[in-house]
Amino acid sequence: MGVAERSSGPDRPAHDHLQDGEISLHLTDHIRAYVDSLLARRGVTFQRTKTWKESPDLERDAKLDRTEEVLERLANRA
Repeated sequence: MGVAERSSGPDRPAHDHLQDGEISLHLTDHIRAYVDSLLARRGVTFQRTKTWKESPDLERDAKLDRTEEVLERLANRA
């Protein structure tokens, strides 16, 4: 039985059996699955890491500086 099928009436939300934290985890799981499927369609893999991995990109610092510059300049547009 799906979540929507558990509702017994129009004034009872479909997720009433979940606590606030569970709703958040439930949505997080669905969002993660959706993002994973989008990445997989593009041939991109996702890997969690418990340690920090430095980028091998030699232009990394220049790119980060440029990103920060643009974000600061356009901060009021977001």
